[in-house]
Amino acid sequence: MKFLSNVLSLAELDQHVQCVRSAKAEIAWHMECYHHETRTRTVTTGSGSNRHTRTETYTVKVTTWRGDKSFEYASCEEVSSPQQLDNIEAFKQTRIKFSKQFVMTDSATRAAFEGQRDEFVAANRYRDREYSLTESFEIAGFEKALMASTTEEKPFFLQCHWYVLAVLLLLELPFSLMIKMQSRRMDYAYVKKLGIW
Repeated sequence: MKFLSNVLSLAELDQHVQCVRSAKAEIAWHMECYHHETRTRTVTTGSGSNRHTRTETYTVKVTTWRGDKSFEYASCEEVSSPQQLDNIEAFKQTRIKFSKQFVMTDSATRAAFEGQRDEFVAANRYRDREYSLTESFEIAGFEKALMASTTEEKPFFLQCHWYVLAVLLLLELPFSLMIKMQSRRMDYAYVKKLGIW
């Protein structure tokens, strides 16, 4: 469904890729401080003479604070190869899976990255007994999957309503297999090189 929801012409695909290549990366840390509390509840089962009541204890997670911090850097360069989609026009339909990653320009940038993260944690870790930290990496306009088509008119198997009908008729597997047989698969990796200079 991800492929069929994003069917582009080669010109539209090129424009999309160029926009994502020129977009800046955003790396952020998301922190949550919490503790666990033990609570009790009364549970009643049965009815009439078979009615029984018991008290249960259970544990709940209580979040007391959430916060975010973005990695502050000075430069962002796209260093992935633009030739990853070469010869795409040789096929009528191409399924493209996109991925993304970031690298650091030098050891100073890596140290700044770790320092900013550790400083964020140190400033907030004692807001409660426990904490969790997650990291996100976003690029504006990034899509995980696209379908490129060289034909002006979409073949029927690239139209979402036919896919939905196949799903309703329990024919999703053969329909997906047909799409795979009628198109080739390519991968494209965006690589953002970050620096503090």
